Amino acid sequence: MYKTLIIFTFLFIPLIIWAQNDYAADLIDEELLENAHAVIRKDETKLWIHSDSRATLTVSRAITVLDSDGVGMGAVVAYYDDFRKIIEIGGLIYDEDGKVMQKIKKKDFEDI
Repeated sequence: MYKTLIIFTFLFIPLIIWAQNDYAADLIDEELLENAHAVIRKDETKLWIHSDSRATLTVSRAITVLDSDGVGMGAVVAYYDDFRKIIEIGGLIYDEDGKVMQKIKKKDFEDI
């Protein structure tokens, strides 16, 4: 029934400390699974303002994709321009038991 759990971390800073989380699919509340294609397990955004011209933004998301209709929920979009740059971006793909199956590195992303 469950395909994979996808966790993506978008980083605009070079360092993040990973919290230990259990993303096993069987821990999802049954009420959330009803008529769902994907479940957002974590959505965390932090902004540190260092000065008038420098800030750090980190975004961390965990999404459990339940079926093929939920695959689009696992898409990663990170915007940048002349004023923002992406220093680090990556992700992890977990199996339904919460074990890491694959690490996604910056080189695996497509810049469009």
